[in-house]
Amino acid sequence: VLNSCCSLEIGEMLVRALPRVALVCWSTLTEDTAARAFLVGFMNKMVELDAAPSPVAPKCLRLYLWAGAGRDASSGLDLVKSAFKAGCAAFTAGGYAFGDPNNFLHPSGHPHWRQPEFKTCPHCSPPVQGQ
Repeated sequence: VLNSCCSLEIGEMLVRALPRVALVCWSTLTEDTAARAFLVGFMNKMVELDAAPSPVAPKCLRLYLWAGAGRDASSGLDLVKSAFKAGCAAFTAGGYAFGDPNNFLHPSGHPHWRQPEFKTCPHCSPPVQGQ
């Protein structure tokens, strides 16, 4: 998971270089707390699905193995898809909405860039938090 704003380009480069990797990233600006809500939902599902006991591998390593080399590709992709759905559910349950915040922000140089009015201005606080 590349849980940062506008990470699609680097994500595409990674997938081209490592075609067996499943990657989740943001194509737009993403509000921090919204991205965090998505990631918590995503990772909670990964941990839930990573129930296979292993006396040798630490849990974080088992998560990596689950998603990649340790299981067949289809089960790893199913794991990522399930975690992605859980991340999306957590995002919307947190009151966030998918979409591109850039479509709502003030143009460069607007006075609210220096002193935002988050409570009263829909351009300072867009109704969508990331795509």
